[in-house]
Amino acid sequence: MSPVSRKTVLNGERVVYREGQSDTSIAEQLTKLGHRSPRSEKVLPRTVSRIRLSHGILLESGRSCPRQAPGFLSVTELAKKLGVSVAWIHYRISNGTIKVTKDSEANCYLFPDTPETLSELKRLVHDFSSKTGFSKGHQDA
Repeated sequence: MSPVSRKTVLNGERVVYREGQSDTSIAEQLTKLGHRSPRSEKVLPRTVSRIRLSHGILLESGRSCPRQAPGFLSVTELAKKLGVSVAWIHYRISNGTIKVTKDSEANCYLFPDTPETLSELKRLVHDFSSKTGFSKGHQDA
């Protein structure tokens, strides 16, 4: 079996997404075609979801964060402004380093788009870089 690539999933996603299929069914289809997620014998739905979101393809069900929320930044938008990966931010949210709660309407993390928020988070990125020598995350080493 070959590991699934972004191109394979994205091309499959575009066709299947129009048909309204879920990440789970796309993963099952890709597994049947002989693909797999890294360190797995099959394509995981989470792999499909991550690749889909990295290409800006949102689900209509509302599970994905909206592209624009006036006055706020999504995790993806914030990651771009800070020059880090989305995973870097999510890891720090999960371990409590970044304190934020999910917006109940958008069902995702939203950060105030203010100079103070950006300054505080840039300092966090700088401190991480200074301590470890890495500017993003372990996966980017």
